[in-house]
Amino acid sequence: MEYLRLLPGLTDLDIGPVGRPHYLLEVLGTVADLLPNLRILTIRGDIMINNNRAVRAHYAAVLNMLTLRRASLQSFRLITSRSKERAPEDIVIALQQLAQGGMRIRIGPEEENDI
Repeated sequence: MEYLRLLPGLTDLDIGPVGRPHYLLEVLGTVADLLPNLRILTIRGDIMINNNRAVRAHYAAVLNMLTLRRASLQSFRLITSRSKERAPEDIVIALQQLAQGGMRIRIGPEEENDI
């Protein structure tokens, strides 16, 4: 992650495959001055989840990151292979509200959108 600090002017990041997208989402959701000019973010990586608490934690990390960066981030895609684990309904509603505010949000396989 430290190498991302060397790119403060980066506006478009397409990264992956990321083995643990949850970690990247948590960092981007807590370190506001990391990639401050980021406008478009695409993360390619599978969600390795085996219980409901982990599902909630993963999607909460997505929501936290998008909420922190809502003033600057215009587009977010988390491209994964099909997962039977869907985001909890309250998080889906919050993500849909961010999308209604103008942010493009896509989560799921390339051809589908879970939000």
